[in-house]
Amino acid sequence: MNRYKYLFFIVIFFFGNVLLFSQTEMTKLDPTGWKKADRLYQQQGYMASASRYQLKQDIDDMNPEVMSRIANSYRLNGDAELAEYWYSKCINQSTNVEDKLHYAEVLQSTGRCEDAIRWFDEYQSVSDTDRKFISDCSELSTFKKHENVTVENLKSINTKHLDYSAVSHDGGIIFTSTRGIQKIRKVTDTWTKGNFSDVFFARMDNDGKVENITPVVGGINKKYHDGVTSISGSGTLMFFSRNNNKGKRKKKNINLKIYSSIYLDGMWTDATDVGINGRDFSTCHPSLSTDGKLLYFASDRPGGFGGMDIYVCENKDGKWKKPQNLGPMINSSGNDIFPFVNEEGVLFFSSNGHKGLGGLDIFYAEKSKPLDEESWDVRENIGTPFNTKKDDFGFYSYDNMTKGYLTSNRTGGKGGDDIYTWETDYNKPLELTENIISHLIVTDAETNSAIGNAVIKVENVNGNEIAFQGETDVKGLLKVIIEYGSVYKVTIEKLGFLSVEQEVTAKELMIGIPYLFNLEKAKCVELYGTVINGNYNKEIPNTEITLINKCTGEKTVVISHADGSFDFCLENGCDFDIIASKSNFMAAEAQVSTIEPIKRNMKEIKIEMLPTRKLLKNNKVGNTEFSSNVKKYLLGDEKANFSVGQVLTLKNIYYDFNKSNIRPDAKVELDYIVTMMNEFSSMEITLISHTDSRGNERYNKRLSEKRAISARQYIISKGISPGRIIASGYGEAELKNDCKDDIDCSDGKHQINRRTEILINKIN
Repeated sequence: MNRYKYLFFIVIFFFGNVLLFSQTEMTKLDPTGWKKADRLYQQQGYMASASRYQLKQDIDDMNPEVMSRIANSYRLNGDAELAEYWYSKCINQSTNVEDKLHYAEVLQSTGRCEDAIRWFDEYQSVSDTDRKFISDCSELSTFKKHENVTVENLKSINTKHLDYSAVSHDGGIIFTSTRGIQKIRKVTDTWTKGNFSDVFFARMDNDGKVENITPVVGGINKKYHDGVTSISGSGTLMFFSRNNNKGKRKKKNINLKIYSSIYLDGMWTDATDVGINGRDFSTCHPSLSTDGKLLYFASDRPGGFGGMDIYVCENKDGKWKKPQNLGPMINSSGNDIFPFVNEEGVLFFSSNGHKGLGGLDIFYAEKSKPLDEESWDVRENIGTPFNTKKDDFGFYSYDNMTKGYLTSNRTGGKGGDDIYTWETDYNKPLELTENIISHLIVTDAETNSAIGNAVIKVENVNGNEIAFQGETDVKGLLKVIIEYGSVYKVTIEKLGFLSVEQEVTAKELMIGIPYLFNLEKAKCVELYGTVINGNYNKEIPNTEITLINKCTGEKTVVISHADGSFDFCLENGCDFDIIASKSNFMAAEAQVSTIEPIKRNMKEIKIEMLPTRKLLKNNKVGNTEFSSNVKKYLLGDEKANFSVGQVLTLKNIYYDFNKSNIRPDAKVELDYIVTMMNEFSSMEITLISHTDSRGNERYNKRLSEKRAISARQYIISKGISPGRIIASGYGEAELKNDCKDDIDCSDGKHQINRRTEILINKIN
């Protein structure tokens, strides 16, 4: 695993320079071989230096700095086991702070989680770097598990060498490998003591089996490193990383640069510098957006957040503009590399700077605004089986996110880095979000007919948390949000039916069709009731309703819904008392009986409640003329009176679709409320906000709450005490017209439902 050599720069050693002296002469000048090993290490010839250190020095004679160099060399070449061994020999004597971090990283890769955390804590105690790491081994089990994804080693392509970063092209794949090809002049990469990388093409048959593998034809593969490619949607343009002996820095350090090539008549043309490179930093790992307008890449250019960062540049009139860093949501103090952007604009990349399972992990990121590269606000570890405790990178997808490739040095491979295929079950697109959507359906066990308004509660068995709750629609359906790998307890209740409690797994809920629950009818009488304000014939929500069974003395308490409704299932052959109570209202009582036969097996009642406070007289107001104008505007009659329990529907306070901000026309209406509350200095109100039916019920409830809060904040900004105003959102529960779900309405009709009402709670 030598992908780390793509993180900074490549060091090229010409064999002629290395062999300027004979072995005898070198021994005379440097009898221990240490100077040569030191020079190799300083010039990033890591495996070459490690071999020489161990050849010339006995471990008992090595100082901590030499052992640290050997450990670091193995780490940078992906051998976590040998890196762990050498770090363990020197870590307690090492003065290099970074050794503690690197030791923690290789310990996590070898499965020693608790030791890894301990050494990372040691590193944190002496470093001010904002590096992320797991804080407890239990975190490893919290990463997402894609149970519907299969990952397999592409054995027909992989070798004992490094094979990585596969992308689709022309009936096969293009990939990068160090397996070696015949070159005019043989050179060796001292970083790995292996071949330089080249670009290969593997043709595949219709079953995905490899027919033949050849180096790509044309001007791509040169003397040194070439590879990590991105192909345009047309298949005619390639971007790739390369280093050569042009524009090299001092001491023969040569940075990676990005080049492009055109596929013409079955061959790739000579490469062209894309114009975003530099001689003092590396630019590599290109990934072209589907529309060809954006190029994402990795670079260690100045101004980043750590080692390598992800950048993007835009193509304007055939030229690439100045690169833009994707910011701290994507980039870390570690290395963030190997970007890939799919058709939906989701960014995939690998990092060792964010929390992961070990080594390089694959992450995905999304932005809230498709055209704004500063709006990346989601970054998540993609989870297993894509990630392991080893290095995982080079993610690529095709066929609508149902298939793809990745690269890993996980256990069981054929070489250092191997190419793996991944594929989802049942040809379903890969689900990236932590939550997935499923559907439940509730039916009558006797008639198989749908049961609407059944109350469903979904609890996570592991944490006893309510994951979701709601009511079925007229078709008996309820959409629920669940998590992969979880087990749920589903409780279903419906008046007139026996309740159901059942455990189901997330996998059972993901079968693609609604999960069926049958309810059996209960032997009872259904009672449907409504609580209303007796003065205004307006429904009263959040009222406590107590049912007393006179046969048993048992009490059952429910709270009325937003529309003032409530329901009970009454035992046959008994009398019942029903008591309604709410602050600022006089308690009301009703009686029902199931002793006499009931034809429809259902009863309906209305309970009227009256406010406990008297109406406020007009002469109690300081400024009669001013209050009269307010009354005329809000009540339609300047001689009318405000009263507790009264609900005022504001005429002109509407909201734009999906927005909660106060519009200018709404401010005029709210100013009347400010005037009213200034005139009635003891008045206390509830602002009740409503939405239209577009969007799901849960979202609309939150949106209406935000709108009510916005209106409350506006009134407070005018000097009204916050303690006098309560904000409440009813969502889409109380529509003013017939614009319900699946009803085609104009925006004007929908806007009627996006309104705010005032409930007077106190007035003197």
